[in-house]
Amino acid sequence: MSLNKLSTNYAKSMYLLTGKKVQSSLAEEFLVGRGNHKIKREQSVKYLGEISTCVIIDEKLNWSSHLKHIGTK
Repeated sequence: MSLNKLSTNYAKSMYLLTGKKVQSSLAEEFLVGRGNHKIKREQSVKYLGEISTCVIIDEKLNWSSHLKHIGTK
């Protein structure tokens, strides 16, 4: 990535394990990172689309987290 002068912001990076059978024991074994930098696991992430649109995606790939977020607006 140094060729393109890009860098990863590890403080803002996260990963999401998806699927109907995601288990916490699997997540403990699954580490993502590079060198001494670790990327934290989240159970749901906000995907920003257009200016006023966002979608909440959770590990079970259902709409419950998104609907909860919309209900608080």
